[in-house]
Amino acid sequence: MIYANGFGVKKQGEDDPVNENTIFQIGSTSKAFTAALVAMMVDEGKLNWKDKVIDYLPDFMMYDPWVTREFLIDDVMAQHSGMPGYASDLLSFIGFDRKHIIHSICYIQPISSFRSEFAYMNNLFLVAAALVEEISGKTWEENLRERILDPLGMNNTTYTQNGFVQSSNVAYLHQNKNGLWVCQAVARAHQDLQRGRPRHDGENLPASSDGRRSGCRVGERAKH
Repeated sequence: MIYANGFGVKKQGEDDPVNENTIFQIGSTSKAFTAALVAMMVDEGKLNWKDKVIDYLPDFMMYDPWVTREFLIDDVMAQHSGMPGYASDLLSFIGFDRKHIIHSICYIQPISSFRSEFAYMNNLFLVAAALVEEISGKTWEENLRERILDPLGMNNTTYTQNGFVQSSNVAYLHQNKNGLWVCQAVARAHQDLQRGRPRHDGENLPASSDGRRSGCRVGERAKH
């Protein structure tokens, strides 16, 4: 490490500065962590990219039985499943857990042929995480901590909603609305929780009913 610093402020309209220890939410960039865990297991010979998902997760089902039988591990992360983009994302925000979301995939009708069109998906990365858990005998969180975060010294990284909310040095999420940058709901909920005012409008619900963030949200210090 040669240089570490932060720039700007944590929240638009306030003067609390970002520093080298401020935690940012990185959203879907966290998919790279899950893909890396699967790749590590491929390197270790515990599975192959061309293995069928049902050989490891026999309850896995797509809408079409043929697609279910032919769905490979590399298909899980290739974003060409045939499902409509962002299918079943709402389920995580209204409290359904990972197992339920994976099961719901069998009810999602495709809008394109298997492997013919790109469509961005989050739910299949829960399948990837389930593969990691099935093969390793450990949770996705344990694998993430032991295989990636601890070896890299990423000690301030969080991978749950509560982990982020309980951190005091965080950057707020912002959205451009009509040319103005405003905080999004999760940031307001975080501020309310810090001040001891829990919200009851659904804006601070965990993304799954067991309190874990579906899609693997990770926050890390700015210097990383």
